Amino acid sequence: MSWDNGTKSTVQKIPLLTVKAGPRDKDEWQKRLKEELQALIKYVEMNKAADMDWFTIKPSNREGTHWKGRCWYIHDLIKYEFDFQVRHTQEQAALADRHCCLCPWSTTRRAGCRSLFPAALLL
Repeated sequence: MSWDNGTKSTVQKIPLLTVKAGPRDKDEWQKRLKEELQALIKYVEMNKAADMDWFTIKPSNREGTHWKGRCWYIHDLIKYEFDFQVRHTQEQAALADRHCCLCPWSTTRRAGCRSLFPAALLL
């Protein structure tokens, strides 16, 4: 899958995620969650600065394994809004380590991943 230059440029501005951990990894998961939140915050800031924000999201539990949010799209001056929920599981973390499948920005495995946890719902 190839991405246009605008998408590649955006992704390169998002902090690289380095911790490979899932919810069962306790301390490492907290480090990973912190990286995910930093990347998400950066992405949202970039979107707002460009007047292109299209979603809100926040953890709905203390462990950071369940998230709730709202996304929207405007077409012909009509705003369509959708609520969504995401559940991050240990199995998703294992798959991401093997195939980087949570990362919509790349189809190849690499040392780091710039995926945003919520991007899993875009797949």
